[in-house]
Amino acid sequence: MVERLRNMAVSTLAAPLDTVSTTLRVSHPSRFPDGPTFRLRIDDELMAVSAVDGDAFTVSRGTEGTAAA
Repeated sequence: MVERLRNMAVSTLAAPLDTVSTTLRVSHPSRFPDGPTFRLRIDDELMAVSAVDGDAFTVSRGTEGTAAA
């Protein structure tokens, strides 16, 4: 698996996120890689993005032992 990178990609969430959701929506998806696999951080939580569909990212929560934000 090759991890894609994009330096300093920043966006806001387009919809609220709870601590168990595995899909999140971002306001500016073009700032991120256009496909998996990459990581993102919300507060102190790391997430692994396994799928991208427009502004919707499918994520694995709590990557590297981090707690859900």
